[in-house]
Amino acid sequence: VSVELIDKAGNGNNAANPVVLVVDKVNPTREVIYTPYKILDAATMLEVNDYQEGDNSILYYKNSAVVTFKITEANLDLSLKDEATKPVIKVNNVPVSVDWSNDGDVWTATYTINGNGDYVVTMTYTDLSTNEMVSYESCKIAIDSDVPVIDVKYTDGTPNQTIDGRKYYKTTQTVNVTINEHNFRADDVVLTVTAKDVQGNPVDISSKKYADYAKNRDNWTHNGDVHTLKTDGMVFDIDAIYTFDIVYDDIIDNFAADYAQDDFVVDHAMPTNLKI
Repeated sequence: VSVELIDKAGNGNNAANPVVLVVDKVNPTREVIYTPYKILDAATMLEVNDYQEGDNSILYYKNSAVVTFKITEANLDLSLKDEATKPVIKVNNVPVSVDWSNDGDVWTATYTINGNGDYVVTMTYTDLSTNEMVSYESCKIAIDSDVPVIDVKYTDGTPNQTIDGRKYYKTTQTVNVTINEHNFRADDVVLTVTAKDVQGNPVDISSKKYADYAKNRDNWTHNGDVHTLKTDGMVFDIDAIYTFDIVYDDIIDNFAADYAQDDFVVDHAMPTNLKI
C-alpha cells in the first residue's frame, strides 16, 4: 500500500516517493535438508531409514556434511545492514555465513561442515514485521573419516617357544582387546576363533562364545575414544591349537587395518608315558 500524506499547510510527501506500508502477519517457515551416509537412533544405536526433526537421531557422514536451508518469507531483505533482520545460522553455537538466493518467496542457502567431529546446527529468524520463525536445532551430526585402531595383547606376552610362527603357552591365556574409535559400537566387532587338537580335529569351545561376547555392548568399558573388552569372557583355558582373528569397521564403514591372525597353543598337560 502506498500513501500520499499532505498536512493542512500543504506539506506532503512527493507522490514519486510515496510512503510504503507493509502489512505482514505471516510467520516465516523453514526447511533444513540433509543427505547423511547413515542414520542411527541415538537411544538404541541401531540404523534407521529416516528421521524426523526433533527425534533422537544421529546423522553420520564419512566426509563433509552439506546442509541446505530454505526459508519461505515474502519480506526477507538481505540488503539491509541490520544483521538482526537476517537469518542467523550457527554451528556448535558459532555463527556462520551463507549466501542466500531466492525463487520468489523461497530463499535457499547451503553450508558445508568440514572436519571430523560432532556438530549441532541452529537457525533463527525474525522478519521485519517481528514475525518469528520457529527456531531450528538439529540432532547430532557426526563426521568421521578416521580409521579405527585395534590392539590385542595376551596375558603372558612371552610364549614358552615359537615354532613356524605358532606360539606355545603352558599357561591359560587371557586376550585383551582395545579399539580406538570415536564412533564405536560393539555390534560391529567380528571375532573369529578356532580350536583344534594336534590331529587337526575340532576342540569343543562352544561354551566360550567368544564372538558373541565381543558383540555384547555390556562387555566393553569406555574411556573417551578408547574401548576395552572386559577380559572375563576372553579366557583361553582349554588345551588346544587356536587361531584368533578380529575385524572391525565403524558405524560409517571405516575399516581398521587388517589384523594378522594369531596362531597359538595352550597346553597345560605334562608329558606322560615317557620312556628311555
